[in-house]
Amino acid sequence: MRRKWHIILGRKPHFRIAHQAFFFATLSELVTVGFSIRAGLDFVATVSASQQTIVKQIQDKLIQGSSLPAALQQHLPVPTYQQLKLADEHGDLVQGMTALSRFLQLRQQQRQKLLAASLYPLCLLGILGGVFILIKTVLLPQTTTLLAKPAPATHWEIVLFLGMFGIGGLVMGLRWWRRQTRLSQANLLIRIPLLGGLFRSYYAYYLTANLALLFQSGLEMREMVKILTSFEAMTFLAEIGHQLKRGLQQGESLSEILSANQFVGVELCTFFDNGSSQTALANNLSAYSELCFQKLIRRSNQLIGMIQPIAFVIIGGLIGLTYLQMLLPMYQSLKGVY
Repeated sequence: MRRKWHIILGRKPHFRIAHQAFFFATLSELVTVGFSIRAGLDFVATVSASQQTIVKQIQDKLIQGSSLPAALQQHLPVPTYQQLKLADEHGDLVQGMTALSRFLQLRQQQRQKLLAASLYPLCLLGILGGVFILIKTVLLPQTTTLLAKPAPATHWEIVLFLGMFGIGGLVMGLRWWRRQTRLSQANLLIRIPLLGGLFRSYYAYYLTANLALLFQSGLEMREMVKILTSFEAMTFLAEIGHQLKRGLQQGESLSEILSANQFVGVELCTFFDNGSSQTALANNLSAYSELCFQKLIRRSNQLIGMIQPIAFVIIGGLIGLTYLQMLLPMYQSLKGVY
């Protein structure tokens, strides 16, 4: 039925994060035990009806001679596609799919935890908003008729101006953000209070995981840079490639080039400076990417655990403001009487 609706409406089937995680985890396991890619795709289509349309499109591309990453490109975010392409061409495709499935499963699990942690506070905020509207539109007008002084009028012109100013500022901010390079965005994101550590761990993991694939392939540095710069412009890995290219042309070392990015830690620079062989460096980067992945899990769990306490503090403050909104006119009127 879903496949029919996609055909009727002309919509591209949505490859959700949970579906991506299942797809890569299942396919990598099947290939590991001896299945071919095509046989593995047939199995995925059989056990997951929701992915049959996408799997059929992938199979058609493979029949036309496309690689698996190329067949998946239109269904994947750019970072996921680029990591899969590197694993296919310069590393181990099965290992790359396994790594992607782990990360995507983490994203899905943390999204579910975030939803579960936010649901109760959001319900309370909705109830509180309804109570505030009830007080403003029903109780206060009735109360002011009993008081000697009417409640002060709301200056809707000021509220409207502030609202328009806020929306305009948001639009201008989004336009400015879109003009920034991916590396500039990454270096800005890691400065955000509370969330900065999470972004730092993610970018460190993504960078080291992909560099480990390149060093494991035994390529020379010049070839690695060429591969990275061949990616689509204005993407993270392409900008890393151009940064490396400029730095190497100026005679800088890898650690000097990459340390310009705030998400690159001292530990990563040490790996490049200690004179290890390419194989040892690849192993160090792979192990370091695993540490970054574990740190990413811990930081995301910590942030999710903070959601409800912060939300309850905000809700408590809003409840206090609601009581003030209701009682302050009464207090001012009684003050005038006495």
